[in-house]
Amino acid sequence: MQVSIDSTSDIVVIRIAGDFLSDNDQAAFRGQIHDLVKNGSRLFLVDLGDVTYINSCGLGSLVGAYTTAKKAGGDVQLARAGSHVTELLATTRLDKVFKLHPTFEQARAHLSPQPKTAR
Repeated sequence: MQVSIDSTSDIVVIRIAGDFLSDNDQAAFRGQIHDLVKNGSRLFLVDLGDVTYINSCGLGSLVGAYTTAKKAGGDVQLARAGSHVTELLATTRLDKVFKLHPTFEQARAHLSPQPKTAR
C-alpha cells in the first residue's frame, strides 16, 4: 500500500494506492491519522480510486479514521471507490457509515466548511 497525504488546506487529502490489507498498513495509517488530528486537522477526504484490494484490516483503518475524526469534531468522506471496495462496504453495511462520492470534487465540496452566517 502506498499513502500520500496533502495537508496544505483545511481538508486533508489522503490518497491510497495498491492493496490495503496488512496489519502494518493499518498501524501506520492509524498513526498518521492520530498525528494529523493531534496537529489540528479535522476534515479528511480519502481517495480510494487506486486501491486494488481491501480487506478487514483496510476497513478497520477507515473506521478508525472515521472514529478519530468524529471524536475531534471532524469528518471523513470517501471518494472514487472501485467496485470491489464499494461492494465490501455494502456487504459490511459500512456504506451506511461512510458517505461515498463518485468523484474527488464531490467529496471535497461535501467537506468544505460552510460559511458562517451573522446573527
